[in-house]
Parts: sequence; structure tokens; C-alpha cells
Amino acid sequence: MLATLLDRAVNATQVIDQPYGVASSQVDMNTYRSLLRSYRISYNSTAKRYVPLLRPVVQDARIKNQLTDVIKDHLQEYIHDERIQSAGYATNGGATDGFTIDNLIEHWLDIAIARGPVYAANAFLSGINASTVQYQKMTVLKGLRVDSELPVCDGIRLVPLPNSRNAFPPYMPALDGPVGPRPEDFTLDTILVVDTSVSPVFVNPTKTVGDINRTPDRRKVFTYEDRSNEEPDFVASQFCEALSLVTGRAVQYAAWWSYIDEDHICKVWPTRGYGYNSAARDGHGSGGARVDATDKIVQEALSLYRKRKNLDAGIAKWLAVSVDRWIQSLIDSSIVDQFINLGIALESLYLNDGNNSEAGFRLALRAAWHLEDCSSDRSRLIKEFRDIYRLRSHAVHKGPVKYNTNTRNTLARAQEHCRKAIIKFITEGELPDWDRLVMG
Repeated sequence: MLATLLDRAVNATQVIDQPYGVASSQVDMNTYRSLLRSYRISYNSTAKRYVPLLRPVVQDARIKNQLTDVIKDHLQEYIHDERIQSAGYATNGGATDGFTIDNLIEHWLDIAIARGPVYAANAFLSGINASTVQYQKMTVLKGLRVDSELPVCDGIRLVPLPNSRNAFPPYMPALDGPVGPRPEDFTLDTILVVDTSVSPVFVNPTKTVGDINRTPDRRKVFTYEDRSNEEPDFVASQFCEALSLVTGRAVQYAAWWSYIDEDHICKVWPTRGYGYNSAARDGHGSGGARVDATDKIVQEALSLYRKRKNLDAGIAKWLAVSVDRWIQSLIDSSIVDQFINLGIALESLYLNDGNNSEAGFRLALRAAWHLEDCSSDRSRLIKEFRDIYRLRSHAVHKGPVKYNTNTRNTLARAQEHCRKAIIKFITEGELPDWDRLVMG
């Protein structure tokens, strides 16, 4: 029985600590078991970093050979030169030529030590017989706060992070490295979780080994699929932009990683870290505070996200410049940079015909007719947009802009007008005939 073999293997195992340049030493099994369990049930960055340096080694050669035979019997087609490749590579990276059978045995022993031999036996059999591996794509959002888990749609949700690193969930990556963000940088932020699957579970490493000049495209080896029936191929960055447009605040993606359950038999290598956006920060001015997200806000953002996703490719590409520059205007600490970015956003929206004559007048006229319906509101907007364009020109050509109540108010109105304009363009889904619009 497989569980019996694993029980005997654990009893015959020594845990070896062999740091570089230091003679190997033995780690107490109970201590090792405690380390393994700790980062499975809570956030323990120290354990996540330390455990991969330790090796559970079966001291009984006969038992070790029996474990090897079990793996070879079940996974022979995926073995090449005593190495195997798995879906763990497809999500978290690692060696293109896979891992050794000994690496797989050590991971299997970790599961048995942490969860028990019966659990480990079932994890092995269910893992190798599955057609896919379930995992989650995680994205930390800055600028948005939810009080409790909030669904976006089927298979996609927002999860709040607590106010202390000690209460972080176990799927957070180890964030105490010499570079990158610290755990404290993400307290009270929000995680966007997208349920995803990848297949197959194991592959022969010959499929992932490239030549000296290239690394094979993982999408030619593995098949990825978002589990959401409503939103397949979900784009987290564009959903962040939709949230920004709906709330009027900068919602940025700050870090991202993929997470496979620690006890899946394919996760031989630990999570290979994470990516992070060094430019993502709480921001200043109108972009600085977190927005408390409600279900209404999230669903409005999802609706806007879907409309934008369904735009004609040319229109979507054209709008992307304005969306990016508008969000940047919320983040910039310099009012000069804010006006410059807003100017670019508005010019991209309203002066996209290549005609640069009387730019300020034409921008104000088109924006007024596009955003308002009655003559008095249009007259007011023409004056406001002339003020906005004047300050934009001053920022571009002369530099410093006075930071006072008037300029702050003008900036806030410009950001709001730009936000409404972008949303209207997305909703309408087409470019206006400016001559026809202005002529009524």
C-alpha cells in the first residue's frame, strides 16, 4: 500500500541542512514538520525561504528504490535522462530541463511529513491522474479596499489584505528579499484572484528544453484557461483601469504571481517569487487615498471593462493613450507633470485628426459639444477647457505652474472632464464626426 511505503520512508528520513561552504548538519524532524506546516496555514516568509535549503533524504536505499520505482511506473513517459517536467514550470518558472526524480521524491516526502502518509499517497495519485492543474493568478491592487471578499464574476474575486503581515494569507510570496517591496507595503491593499487551470500536469522535459539562443514558448507546450465562464482571458491591468475610471482614483497593479497549492504533486519547485511594479505607489493628490469598493462599483467597472474589451481594435488602441495619461495625472506628484499628462490625454481624445491649428480653441469646442447638451453648459465648458489648455501650455513651455486653490480646482475639473470623456467614448464605441457634431 502506497501510504504504508510513505510512512516507512518518513521514518527512514533525515533532514539535511547543507548551506554553501558549511558542513552539513541534521535538522530535527519535528522542527522540519513545523516549518512545513507553518507556511501552509499562514504567512511565514522565513520558513518559505529556509525550507528550500533543507533536504529530506531517505537513508534506507531499499525504500528509496521503491519510491523511485513507483514514480517510474506511473510517470515513465515523462522521464528523460532521469528528469521530469511539470506544470509548476508553466506557472512559476524554474529549469527548462525539469527536475530530477530525487527532487520529486523530496517534494513527496514534504507532503507526507506535513500532512501525513495517507494524504500524500492520495495527493500523488490524484495529481498524476488529473488532466489539469488548478491554480490562481494573483494581482495586488493599490488604491482599492474591500471589507470582505467580493466577487467580480464567476471565477474572479477581490480579497482584502489585513493590516498586519502576521495575518497575511499563506499564498502570499516571500517578500523579505534584499530588493522589491516589503510585506508592510501591501497591508490593507486588495488582491485580485483569477482561478485558472493549466494542462498537462506532467510533460517530458525534452519539450521545454530550448537551444542556446532561445527558450521554448510555454504556450506551445502547456494550455492555459481561465476558469471563469463569464470572463475567459481576463486582463487584470485593464480591469484596474476600469476601476480607476469608475472611481476617479488611480487603482494600480502593484505585484503579481501564480499560486499552486503547496501539496500538489507537480509543485516540486517552490514558488519562484513574483513580479512587481516599482512605480505603483499610493500616489498624491486626487490619486492618493484608497477607495472603498462596493459591489456596485465593481460591477460598474466590470461593465466598462467589457465594453472596452469589445471595442474595435483601432479605437481601443487610440483610447489606451488617454487612459494611461489620465491615470498618470492622478499619480504624479508634480502639478506640472499632471497638466502635461492631462494635456496629452485630452489632445489624444479631441485633436486626433492631425490638424494642429487653433488647437486650444478646437479642443475646447469639441469637448464642450461632446460632453454637454445645452448651450449654457457648453459655454461654461468652453471657458473651462480654455483655462485647462492655457495651464497645459504653460506647463509644457514655461515649466512651473503656481500651486494654489485656482490651479488645483482647474486640475481637478480637468481630470473629471477627461474621465467622463473616456467613459463616454468607450460607451459610444466610435469616433464622432466632429464637424457634424459641432454644427449640431
